[in-house]
Amino acid sequence: MVAASAWPQGQAADVRSRVVVALIGIPLVYVVTVLEFAGNLLFALTVGLVSLIALAEFYSIARRHRPYVPAGLLVAIVTPLLTWRAFEAGLLIGLMLTIPLTLIFLSLSVRRDDQLAAVAVTFFGVMWIVLGAALILNLRLKPNGLELVFLLLVGTWLTDTGAFFVGRAVGRRKLAPRLSPNKTVEGLVGGLVLGTFAVWFGHFLVPEAPGTGAPWLAGTDALMLGIIVSTATVVGDLFESMVKRAIGVKDASHLLGGHGGMLDRIDSLLVSGPAMYAGAFIIGAF
Repeated sequence: MVAASAWPQGQAADVRSRVVVALIGIPLVYVVTVLEFAGNLLFALTVGLVSLIALAEFYSIARRHRPYVPAGLLVAIVTPLLTWRAFEAGLLIGLMLTIPLTLIFLSLSVRRDDQLAAVAVTFFGVMWIVLGAALILNLRLKPNGLELVFLLLVGTWLTDTGAFFVGRAVGRRKLAPRLSPNKTVEGLVGGLVLGTFAVWFGHFLVPEAPGTGAPWLAGTDALMLGIIVSTATVVGDLFESMVKRAIGVKDASHLLGGHGGMLDRIDSLLVSGPAMYAGAFIIGAF
């Protein structure tokens, strides 16, 4: 692997930025995910705050379509709390609030030149960001939810990390130059392998099933979840790249300095989270 000091200055700065954010973010995520004080309310509030910031960033970069920002942001605030209280029913109610709220702000605000585009962008942001974040919260509230979220985070982060470093070190073949010119096939393979292995190995680190003395998740199921999470992580990253390219921006914001914005940091989780939820449901992990 090539050392960061041997890379161009911009790439070395990118590496340093990733390290700084990881040093701050990992302990914070540990506190709100693993430590179960305040029930799961702290995790719900954190999910709500993160999705609120990410949605605000999306509406900001898509402002030429003039989305109904207050409607979407209210849904981002309310949906995690409803999910915390009523699980899937609360999630569904929260998302459905997008319809009346959009109609209310449509009637109160200045008329848009293209109201259909404004409504579509408003709904798109909610379904992409708020739904994805709320499904991660709902996963956390399930039996074995703590373990599943742990595997989700490990798999997603190590897929991103493997793709980044392998791509920087040996990447030659462009993966999707029209969407993200810096991503390579070699990075893709490195990310998929490392992320899949991380989820499979991670299931040995979580508590055993009560009274059985055996891991709570079979190795083959963990391997399948690893493949699902790693693949979805890549898709989520490419999807946000497609959205940003369509809008014509490089980063969602500069909230995290050279690391981009909140949306840039959780783009993969917004797809890998729902994918983990679906995979865990299929194999009966909760």
